[in-house]
Amino acid sequence: MVGKVDGGVRVCEMRLLSWNVCGLGGLEKRKEVKELVREKVPFVLYTQETKLQLIDDFLCTSIWGPSNHDYSYSPSVGAS
Repeated sequence: MVGKVDGGVRVCEMRLLSWNVCGLGGLEKRKEVKELVREKVPFVLYTQETKLQLIDDFLCTSIWGPSNHDYSYSPSVGAS
């Protein structure tokens, strides 16, 4: 979130990035997401349909980078 003053009014900006990745198991797709995060510098990143049963600190750090982050996920059940 970035605070700035515009005509005497404080404006807050929050960048959200949401992507239906249709699978995040491959290294190439993870690189794409990481590059998008680096380019857009979102405050929040949403990924849908990762098709992963486990998302851990290593995966999140490999995408988000070493900066402070947290995550929440719902594990994949089969191909869903």
